[in-house]
Amino acid sequence: MYEAELKLAREAYAAYRAVVSETHTKEITHVKGRGDFATETDEAVETAVSRVLAASGLPIQGEEYSCEEVAPTRWVIDPIDGTFNYAVGIPVHGFTVCYVENNEPVVGIVEACGEVTEAVKGRGTTLNGTFVRTSLAPLRESAVMSGDITTDEQPLYSNRLRLANLAALSGVVAKFRVVGSAAADLSWVATGRAAGAVLYSNHPWDMAAGVLAVREAGGIAHDLEGNEWSLDSTSVLVAANADVAAELFNLVKAR
Repeated sequence: MYEAELKLAREAYAAYRAVVSETHTKEITHVKGRGDFATETDEAVETAVSRVLAASGLPIQGEEYSCEEVAPTRWVIDPIDGTFNYAVGIPVHGFTVCYVENNEPVVGIVEACGEVTEAVKGRGTTLNGTFVRTSLAPLRESAVMSGDITTDEQPLYSNRLRLANLAALSGVVAKFRVVGSAAADLSWVATGRAAGAVLYSNHPWDMAAGVLAVREAGGIAHDLEGNEWSLDSTSVLVAANADVAAELFNLVKAR
C-alpha cells in the first residue's frame, strides 16, 4: 500500500537534492517577518519539487507558494526546513515532503543534516534504509528538543512561556536542545536520539512528515493541550513512548 506515493515522494526528494547540489545562493527573496524569510534556494526547490508532484494530479501545499492549500488529500512540501540556519551557514536544516490522505499524513520523507528518514503508515520508519525505533531511555537520561525562542511575541505561546518550559525541562532531562529545524527535532525523536520534542507551532510543511516518522517508529504525538496531534493542532509534543509523553506533558505548560 502507498507504493506509488512513496515512489513519487522519493522522486521529489531527488529533485530537491538536484537543486541544492547546484544552487547555493542564500539571497533573501521574501521577508515574512522578523527572522522569517525565504531564500532563492527555497523557491527554486519548491518549484522543482512541485513539478514532480504535479504528476499525481493532487493539490500541493508548499511553504513558499501555496501555503494556504488545505485540501484533505494533498502533498505538503517544506523546501528548506530551517531557512534561517541555512542562510547564516548553520548546517542544521533539511527538507520534508509528505502525502496527506484525508487530513492524515501517511507517506513522508524528511532529510535532516544529510540523513534521510522515511515513514509509511503501517510500515514503520527507516533512517538511511534501516528500520529504527524510538528510544527506551528514561527522560532523566535523555535529550529533549525544543522550539525556538522567537523574535516576535506569539499570541498563544509567548517567550515567557517558552523560557519557563525550558527551565522546567532543565531540572529533569539530561539535556535540552534548541536547533531551529523541526525536521531535525522530529527525525531525532523518531530515530531514538532524543526522548521528545516540544514545538510551539504546527505548520503542516514543518510537522506532518516528522510526526508520521515518530508515530511509525513507536512514538506518541500529542499537542500541548494534551490532545492527540492532528493537522489542526496549534502545537506539537512528541515523545518516544507513553511514559515520556506523560512526564513531558506534566513539565510543560500550554499557556
